[in-house]
Amino acid sequence: MTSVRAQNQMTSGSSPSTLFESETICQSYKDLCPPLHRRSKSLGSDGLRLRAQADGLRLRHTPAKICKEAVLVLDLDKTSIFGNDGNDFGISLQWMEKPDRAVQDLYKLLISPCVRPALEDLKSRAGKVDVVIYTRRPQVLKYQSCFRDCVVPIHYKSDWHHDGQLYLPGSIRCSDEVIKTYCGPELLEDEVNDVKKSLERLIAARDALTETLGLDVNPTVVVTATDKCVEDTVKHLDLADGNAFLFDDNTALQYDPKTIVVPPFEALPEARRRELLFFMEEHLPAAELDEELVEYLEGARAEEKAIEWDAARGSYKWRIPVAATPMKPWKLPMLKSDASPWERASDSGFGMPPWANSPLAPEHKAKPTLIGPSKQPLTSKSNACLSPVTPELADIPAGNARVDLRAVAERAAKLREEQAVRV
Repeated sequence: MTSVRAQNQMTSGSSPSTLFESETICQSYKDLCPPLHRRSKSLGSDGLRLRAQADGLRLRHTPAKICKEAVLVLDLDKTSIFGNDGNDFGISLQWMEKPDRAVQDLYKLLISPCVRPALEDLKSRAGKVDVVIYTRRPQVLKYQSCFRDCVVPIHYKSDWHHDGQLYLPGSIRCSDEVIKTYCGPELLEDEVNDVKKSLERLIAARDALTETLGLDVNPTVVVTATDKCVEDTVKHLDLADGNAFLFDDNTALQYDPKTIVVPPFEALPEARRRELLFFMEEHLPAAELDEELVEYLEGARAEEKAIEWDAARGSYKWRIPVAATPMKPWKLPMLKSDASPWERASDSGFGMPPWANSPLAPEHKAKPTLIGPSKQPLTSKSNACLSPVTPELADIPAGNARVDLRAVAERAAKLREEQAVRV
């Protein structure tokens, strides 16, 4: 009697021809169950990259665009720019009649370092990104006059006003172009100058954002005196509102699905603080401020004061808070995809079914879903699954390079049955 060990030795030393009845079946098995491809251990990621470069290939990943268009809506004060309108730094330069260029250069130093990364992220996920400035400044629309102790409603070109909001086109270059269109109640000369200076600071902030973000054209500036409504504002600008989001420091908007609440920008990074302090001391030393200006600046809120008394020097100095920790990037929204589920799967690296891109005639698209080999219409009486049936390989249009894995699996199973019958 042959022992079990001897049988095992005989089996292990047997050739493929003794295990299978014929070489044909052996080959068929190899065709149906090909050997798995194993990763070569001789080449790491660096080796693969070098080989690709040697073959003239470039390995790169281009992320798919989630949507065609998105809208970046930016609040100004304590969001896109430092403090409340720059914490009176701009007003100080204007009060002391410094050149307009100095005011424009000032606002470039007040832009938040979080703005540009937010735009770049949206650009990586959307085909086109529009930028809109949305600020709540009641003084621009309802001017509180300190000369007559009354509120004056401000009204410019009628096309610029809608639902109580002011829409300043990006084509506006200076405050004079806005003042020319004024058609509200008559203003005193000092009031006109005050309104004009307010517009100059607003336009300077817009221009600084345009340069920082690298925009080709100036964004529209929307000014409101009441609560903000992102959806209505974006629709009025004829922009896609599906992926429009406002970045604002106002915590009262935290439950608005169109608003991303960000930390208030009330302190500068150390390097930017030194740069701003040097700029202000160069253009307007705090020790040389007008007495009336000092009185005005002292009336600001404690956290927004631009000056403070320096007992060691016996004079005022500029007050610029420094950030205790590095500024964190803004939280960014998830964008809604305007692609079909099949297109999203394809962008993620999955193959689309052959019929998804087939150039079918309109009358064919209206036909009911077919089931089973007989391709009878699916009805409520049909005892079948609800998923569409994969068409036969012969029905796939020529030129479609995508492979129907389900159909291949079905044909492989059929071949196995035929081979079993032969055996």
